[in-house]
Amino acid sequence: MKRVKGESKRTQRPESTQRLYTPERVRKVSWLARQLWSELRGWLRVLETELTWLGGGGEAPVQACRTRVRMMQGAMQSLAGDMRRLCFEPGDHLEAWHWLDEFRRPVEGWLTQLGNDLKDTGTTPAGEDLRDDTWFTPEYAIALGSLQEAYREWWFVAWSLASIEAPVTADEVARFDERLKFVEVRLRARRVALRAMPERDMSWAAS
Repeated sequence: MKRVKGESKRTQRPESTQRLYTPERVRKVSWLARQLWSELRGWLRVLETELTWLGGGGEAPVQACRTRVRMMQGAMQSLAGDMRRLCFEPGDHLEAWHWLDEFRRPVEGWLTQLGNDLKDTGTTPAGEDLRDDTWFTPEYAIALGSLQEAYREWWFVAWSLASIEAPVTADEVARFDERLKFVEVRLRARRVALRAMPERDMSWAAS
């Protein structure tokens, strides 16, 4: 008798799911979210210092970048309470994805434009005066790259806190935990770099 096409194939069982939520994992993700949020503020302070230290501020890219940096600082300050609540009360009941998404859209646009301006203008060539605001300083470029990386990792852990009740597969849990390890390693490395950033003499700004 002729076998019907596909008759011999076994029906595949759907992969079992589990909650990502465990007390230990939540503590780790919440800690990372707070550390990354603080790191974002630190890199923004470096950017603001570098842009202000450039002096006269007559160059349009410098002024535009200062404005974007300050808008990001303002947005973070306004949402600090929401961020604290997300870290201490993670889960779907907060519906934190609403403010996370509203925060994400302008911030990612600002970060993209900051990167474009840096690419178009470049950093100070060797032998030129760092205070010449025709270019961005090398430290500014380092700080911006670190800010962009830290933001991507903050977004990953913050969104994970907001959706930590969602069912996931065992493979997804393993990948998530592995990614958390990489996030923590990079966080610690950037923290060292942040502390090594030069402190500019801003006494002229107070005069």
